[in-house]
Amino acid sequence: MVDDALNLFSEMKEKGINPDVVTGGCLTDGLCKSGRVKEAARIFGEMLDIGICLSVWTIDNMIDALSKQGKAKEREEVIELLKVMILGCNSQ
Repeated sequence: MVDDALNLFSEMKEKGINPDVVTGGCLTDGLCKSGRVKEAARIFGEMLDIGICLSVWTIDNMIDALSKQGKAKEREEVIELLKVMILGCNSQ
């Protein structure tokens, strides 16, 4: 299932369709829940790169997955990002 979603995500990008917060959030959630945190982090980064204002749910999923894998440094980076995102997204 997650592989199908990744393929669709790639297809969307190839066709010039940028994912939105729901698309990216669902994909990162599925990847995190299946233990594919590295891939989820890549999608997370891509979403940031194209300027998507991530939902707290998406960020929370990343924090949870990183915590479960013992990646404290990466988790702290996402927490810091959350602080910045809350300030930036609320000002728009």
